[in-house]
Order: sequence, then C-alpha cells, then structure tokens
Amino acid sequence: MRLSIITDEISQDVRTAAELAATWGIHALELRTLRGGRLPNVPKDALDETEYVLKGEGMHVSAVSPGVGKMRLDDSGLEQQISATLPRAFEWAKRLDCTRAVIFGFVKPEGAAKAQDAEMPEEQIVDRLGRMADMAADAKLTLCVENEAVCWLDTGSNTARVLRRAAHPCLKANWDAGNAFHAGERAFPDGYNAIKGLVAHVHLKDCRIDGSSVAWVPIGEGQMGYPEQIAALRQDGYDGYWSVETHCTPKVECSRRSVENLRRMIAEIF
Repeated sequence: MRLSIITDEISQDVRTAAELAATWGIHALELRTLRGGRLPNVPKDALDETEYVLKGEGMHVSAVSPGVGKMRLDDSGLEQQISATLPRAFEWAKRLDCTRAVIFGFVKPEGAAKAQDAEMPEEQIVDRLGRMADMAADAKLTLCVENEAVCWLDTGSNTARVLRRAAHPCLKANWDAGNAFHAGERAFPDGYNAIKGLVAHVHLKDCRIDGSSVAWVPIGEGQMGYPEQIAALRQDGYDGYWSVETHCTPKVECSRRSVENLRRMIAEIF
C-alpha cells in the first residue's frame, strides 16, 4: 500500500514536510501549497528548492494539486487557470516524475448546498473537463478530479456520472470519501460503488458531523469507517497512492496520529 501525504498538511516548508514524512515511513508527497503560494504559482526559487529537497530526501511525488477548477464556471479567472496554470503544473509534474494532477469539478453557485439543489450544467462541465483532459493526454499525464462538497462534482455518484459521460482515458477520479461524506453522501458503500473503476488517486481524511457542524479529525477518530473502504479498494485492484489529507490542527500532531491510526487499520485489515 503506497502511502503519500500532502505537504502543506504538515508544513508549507517542503523540507520540514519531507523530513517528518520520512520519519513516519512515508516516501511520497503530494504537492499543493508551498512557500509563497499554491503550486505552480510560486516564486521559481520555491519550486527549485522543492525539487532539490525531494531528490535529496529520496521522495516520490504522488500528485500535484494546482487548484484548477476550484472556481465557478462563469468566473473570469477560469480560462487563465486552464490555459496557463494547468500547463505549468504539468511541466512541474513531468520534471518531478509525477503522472497525476488533481483538479476540481467547478464551484456551485451560492445557495446550492448540494448539486441537486440546482440543475447541474453538465454539458459545460464535460466540455471543460474534456479540454483539460486533452491537454493532459498531450503531456502524457492523468487528470484526477477530486470530489469536493462546494463543487458540482461533490459526491461519488455525481462525479462518476460526469466522468463516464466525458469518457476520456486521461480523466479519472481522485476519490475523497471524506468529502463525499461532508457533501451528504453515504461515502461507503454508496459513493464508492458509483465511482468504482474510475479511481486513479485517493485522499484520506476523517470527520465527525453533528447536524450542520463539521469537525475534521485525525484519520480513524471520526465517522468514516475507513477499514471497509480500504479493503474494498484493495479487493477491486486499486494500486495507486493513498494520500493523507489531515485537514485538522495542530498539523504535525494530527498528521502523525493519522498515519499511526492508518497503519494500525492496515495491519488489522491485511
């Protein structure tokens, strides 16, 4: 089981993140926010430092997450994200021997708590995703759409429906069961059964929900029930990275607990 952790869930200083991850037995990092901003829109010296540290620590890069698609379809900045940010992220992914880029399925309009609260502009979404997937194909990379509660592609079922309609070989899912749960879906088995077969990257986070209150907690200390989800993914042949996204503070302590709890789960399952 190939574990990864998102760097800024430990620290935006990549050296700190890499050194701590190594002490926890993790040798792959997902790159998101670095010193100075979100990859790739950071100073060149921050990117150069990242490459130097990763190679020095013997770290692989499981995915890059430039945040593309985490805005509304009618946002004037979306075209800039697609035409400029995404290609730069691809360049850095290739430079770091990474084959996965995480994107999002476009933020819903204000007031639409769930995708079904408003009519999903499915054709527009498929068109944008298809265009980005064509760019990924040219770069010989895979785009992994992360389901996110604020986006149209919020649940496993909504994400799977759109990805199957797009039907692009370079367009897959970054399955985040915690986000699906946050979006109101029974992430396992319902969300997973919908998205099964499309998963190319996995995020792991945990939470407790009480009414409208959402509290993110270390993995294994919330309501997610990850042992069954992990076992199902393994049984169904998933062999990609499992990326820890702690999502709670204090970051270092919660990340350490998440990794320890996750390793105990894995030992009990397998």
